[in-house]
Amino acid sequence: MDSNAVSLHIKSSDATVALHRETVCRRVFSYFEQHFNQTSENKVVCLLDDEDFDELKFRAGKANRGLHLRIEGTPLRGLVPQYFWDVVRPYDPVSGKCRSPFDSLIYLHGSTCEADIGLTLTLAHELRHVFQYAMQRSAWAANVLLQHLPEPFNCDFKVWWNFPIEVDARRVAKAVAENLYGQDKVMQYVVERIASPVTEEDGKDWRFLLGLDTAAAYDLVQQTKPLVQKYKAQLKQVQQQPAWNQNKAFSTLNFDSSEWHP
Repeated sequence: MDSNAVSLHIKSSDATVALHRETVCRRVFSYFEQHFNQTSENKVVCLLDDEDFDELKFRAGKANRGLHLRIEGTPLRGLVPQYFWDVVRPYDPVSGKCRSPFDSLIYLHGSTCEADIGLTLTLAHELRHVFQYAMQRSAWAANVLLQHLPEPFNCDFKVWWNFPIEVDARRVAKAVAENLYGQDKVMQYVVERIASPVTEEDGKDWRFLLGLDTAAAYDLVQQTKPLVQKYKAQLKQVQQQPAWNQNKAFSTLNFDSSEWHP
């Protein structure tokens, strides 16, 4: 990943801790730069906290370790701590408004950053979502809409890893961690998380990660296609909702086409 496209901000009162976490992050960025061809000019801001943002955990669940979001049109309240707002959307004295120089945002809780492997897994997971948007936008957008299916169709997706973009992000994150720390250390870390999960679903998530074979190929588009075909009518309904029909990433998807993209 081009270092010019990523802005890293680490909140810590300990300079040694901050420097170490920066080193871990730079190793992850380097892996992405070496293994993925990212031609997009997508600019990313990565925010590493030294405490957990309880409001986000209340919304996303106690086991939440971080998030990726597209900044344009997205309110930060409840998703990002206020002390990071000036970083994400600094005040522009010319326009008199708060404008963001970034396209995507990654936020990690303080507890996520405590262990190097844990930090690596979550950062790589969220970075993979950034790359999905940049490189496989139609598949990414279709998956996002699938996450908002109306009842009772949403009941068919009982866990996050039922969505292909989540499987893909977990697979890549595990591959990055194994490359940087070795399979044995990653397996040991994941087994420890399974033994002391935050929630029951958290334990299932770690078990799912443990079983992922990072050497096996995974085609995000091909895994998404049958889901689009199955839920085409419902996806078209979701697509027309105000939250999505004003955003070209979603409104231009043509679900009547066999390729469901513009």
